[in-house]
Amino acid sequence: MRAITIAVVSFCLLALSACAPVVRSTTPDPTEPSPSEAEGAIRVIEQGWGLNGDGEWVSWGAVLENTGDARGGVAVTASGLDAAGSTVTSDEARPHRVPGSDTIVLGGLMVAKGVTTVEVVIDDPGVEHDELGLITGGLETELTLSGDAQDGDISAEITSSLPVATKDRMTFWILFRDEAGKISGGSSGYAPSAFEPGATRTVSLFGPTNGGLPDRFASGEIYWDISASFLEDAG
Repeated sequence: MRAITIAVVSFCLLALSACAPVVRSTTPDPTEPSPSEAEGAIRVIEQGWGLNGDGEWVSWGAVLENTGDARGGVAVTASGLDAAGSTVTSDEARPHRVPGSDTIVLGGLMVAKGVTTVEVVIDDPGVEHDELGLITGGLETELTLSGDAQDGDISAEITSSLPVATKDRMTFWILFRDEAGKISGGSSGYAPSAFEPGATRTVSLFGPTNGGLPDRFASGEIYWDISASFLEDAG
């Protein structure tokens, strides 16, 4: 049994492992950007995967970067490929907002049968202005990872710096890294409760029934999909 504490601040910032520094492989490609990238596009800049629990689940994770200034939604597909390169299973993530000139993390689970590799791609790279506008603040989160691949758990101490209360069932994505800082998987879920402005609460985000943690995990990062539909005064 082990417990690892990671701090995450605001919408999505790099999580720091209490055991060792985490290295992110986010060096830009030295080649010239495509026209869409030059104008501002959302792209996958890092991805990885691993097996969860007893090997029945594939856990995937990815880092997305918005190279533009607009905030908007995007559709992402993680495909589990067999040895011949054919898709045998897939998972989808649709975050409402990807902040301009920033990064977010995504993750999820897929059935592992027949999967030899995972590929994460963006299906809809268009950036559209979201309905949230210029609201400031976020959900400052300190994660504690405990247990192992068979019996893992994640609890979170969350402080809201948003100007209004949130509704429950807000989506979040978690990305896991191994001790070398490489992505080893990810997951997603829903906030178990609402959060009041300025309030701090400790909640359980992830338990053994979620498929366990990746076989290799040392740190985690979280992204809260804060959209107007999950804010009490925002429609």
